[in-house]
Amino acid sequence: MLNKNLIEEILKNLKIDNEVNFSNLENDEILIDKDFEAIDYSQLIQIREYKQGFTNRLLYRYSEPIQELEIFSELCKTIGHNTYNRLELEADNKEEAIRRLHQKSTLICSEIIYLIKGGYPAAALSRWRTLFETSIIAIFLAINDEEIAKRYIDYTIVESKNELDSYLENSSYLGFEEIPKHKINHINAKYDEILKTYGKDFKKNYGWASKVLNIKQPNLHDLMDFTDSLYMKPFYKFSNNYIHGGAKSLFYNLGYIDGVLGESTIASSSNIGFTDPAQLCALSYFNSTLAFLSVAPTEEDLMLLIDLYYKINRIANKFSQIENKIIKEEADE
Repeated sequence: MLNKNLIEEILKNLKIDNEVNFSNLENDEILIDKDFEAIDYSQLIQIREYKQGFTNRLLYRYSEPIQELEIFSELCKTIGHNTYNRLELEADNKEEAIRRLHQKSTLICSEIIYLIKGGYPAAALSRWRTLFETSIIAIFLAINDEEIAKRYIDYTIVESKNELDSYLENSSYLGFEEIPKHKINHINAKYDEILKTYGKDFKKNYGWASKVLNIKQPNLHDLMDFTDSLYMKPFYKFSNNYIHGGAKSLFYNLGYIDGVLGESTIASSSNIGFTDPAQLCALSYFNSTLAFLSVAPTEEDLMLLIDLYYKINRIANKFSQIENKIIKEEADE
């Protein structure tokens, strides 16, 4: 949808007084289906070739720590698979919730590694933020009882209700199809029922955790405190720069070499800045795996996981060594 305020601002700056018929601009029937020019495709091929060369050089320089991070990930995945195989055929709420959280962690870890390989450290740190939240919830559920896990799963109806309300508020403007009345009634009925069961405060953010925390409206930091994870708060706070539209993200980037590129900002991939995303990714995936292991542990998998814990700093140090060498090379040019 065209933003009318922006169009008007542009016309004002261009000193154009003609009125624009926005209804015509937004009419899909008058939109022309026009191909891109041949030169556009030619330039795209050149850009792809450049990016491929950059990626190949990055993978060569960081081959050892990237491979070790991948091995770390695969071993955590194996421990998760072993744990899953030891679960009863009909898992309880706690087992199911933590299993699904570990599966989510596995996927996010793979995404972070992919972003590192592509040269996107800030994006990798952004995805770590989600991995961190996932691991904190996994730990929280692991050290609490079955009832809390059930509350966590039941909270999906609150999220569905919020999504429904948002959809209904905007569907007409967006031209989305209507949701059948019986589906709306079904969600509303389940929502009312869940609030009768757990109380009105259950609908608040992290309301499923309020009973344990004894806080009416808890937040992630309360879960971090409960799980002895507040030491990660500085990293979590820093990662917010790349999630939100704050001003600091315009002037600082993990892939930026201070003092080398002048006043430039990062608008593409970089070959530095991977140390924090890699180390934090490994630590959070480790915690998520440890939480899942707790529901059906074996001594063998526990010892393997503890051994992996001591490899996290090794991986980070290798990333850091290569990064510092690249920074020095850039500064000397």
